Amino acid sequence: MNHGFELGIVSNFDSRLFTVLRGLAIESFFDSVTISSLAQAAKPAPKIFEVALEKHAVDPEEAVHIGDSLRDDVEGAEKAGLTGILLDRKGGVREAGVPVIRTLDELLPLVRRSE
Repeated sequence: MNHGFELGIVSNFDSRLFTVLRGLAIESFFDSVTISSLAQAAKPAPKIFEVALEKHAVDPEEAVHIGDSLRDDVEGAEKAGLTGILLDRKGGVREAGVPVIRTLDELLPLVRRSE
C-alpha cells in the first residue's frame, strides 16, 4: 500500500546499490534511486536532492527526506528545501531541532500530521 506517496532512495553508495536492492527483492518498492556517482554530487550537497526531486517532478517543499545522519541527510535535505527527518534507531539524539523518529513505522503518522 503506497498511501499516495512516491518513494525514492538518495544514497552516497555506488552502483552496487542496485544489485543489493534486487538481491533483497525490494527494488519494486521504490519509484527512483539516486546515487551520488550518477548524480555527480554527494549528500549533503543540495544537487543530489535536486536530481532526486526531478525524477519525481515535485518541488522541494512537497518532499520529505529521512536519513540517519543529521549532517548528510537532514541538513543536506533542508539546504535543498526539503523537510528533513532524522532516523535515530538507538534513541541517542536528545535535541536535534528537527523531527526525529526511531522506526520507519513512525513516519506515516508524522507525515500525515504535517499535511
